[in-house]
Amino acid sequence: MLHVTNGDAAADGIRRGLQGAGIEGEVLPWRDVLHDGPVPPEPPEALAVHRARFLASCGFASQEGILADLRRRNATLEAAITGGAEIVLWFEHDLYDQLQLIEILPRLAGRAASCSMICIDRYPGIEPFHGLGQLGPEQLAGLYPGKRTLGAAGFDHAARGWAAFTSEDPRALAELASEKNPPLSFLPAALARFCRAYPDVEAGIDLTERFTLEGLASGIDTAAGLFRHQQEVEEHPFLGDAGYWCVLRDLAAGVDPVIEIEHATHQAFAGATVRLTATGHRVLAGEADRIELNGLDRWRGGVHLEAPDPWRWDPREQRFRPSGEGLV
Repeated sequence: MLHVTNGDAAADGIRRGLQGAGIEGEVLPWRDVLHDGPVPPEPPEALAVHRARFLASCGFASQEGILADLRRRNATLEAAITGGAEIVLWFEHDLYDQLQLIEILPRLAGRAASCSMICIDRYPGIEPFHGLGQLGPEQLAGLYPGKRTLGAAGFDHAARGWAAFTSEDPRALAELASEKNPPLSFLPAALARFCRAYPDVEAGIDLTERFTLEGLASGIDTAAGLFRHQQEVEEHPFLGDAGYWCVLRDLAAGVDPVIEIEHATHQAFAGATVRLTATGHRVLAGEADRIELNGLDRWRGGVHLEAPDPWRWDPREQRFRPSGEGLV
């Protein structure tokens, strides 16, 4: 039996919980922040190369080390499939987890001998509930009897989600985000949040960046404080502190940056002080466009967002504006 989950914190708790309950199986953490960086529609080996290069550029680890880890992860899943093992997926409702889930499920469709899933968005007595990492080993083991088998509709939904996520055209994401009563019940909300990870039509910033500028405008002046603010205002938090540091680093870049950071290193993220520049005030007010001022070179799934006229998200109309349409 192979148990697959979202990362090391949950994996450790699941491992100890299952051992205590006498439930067999290896626990595999699926480490990747798929909501950021290139995710082209390529097979696992080629995709691992893209992801290792990007994750190394963010400072997570060396490219060689990350690639080796991704290859081991992929090989472990493949061995379980070909060996006919039962596969149990342990995930939660947020964007981070739902993207991992739709990456894994198409690999299992029609191939896994047995596949079941535990996917929750709440737990009695834990409020707010952010994820499996909040649960203790006994609580996690208690979820196991409630695992459910995924039918063909669920696999199909995951395949459509992964195809839309890795496509060069993001418009199918908006369609999936508006689906009612889908087989993967948490996927629409997660994809709706991913749509807000695109620059908006108002100021060329995404929702995480907007939350950051609003936090600075409210008087928060440290990276640690901004990260806490981000976790509080995000409906379903999905971003870790290392990923958030990359957000701050990007906002401080360019010829006319919107924030300034002092006393910062990647290792001492929490100690950095941050302030909103005059340009940042103008961008937050919708009086200036960050992309027009500083350009853009960023990946969201299969879409490479490049200045001067990238895909943008219109939150009022709930749709993507393609390159060339203009901002009326």
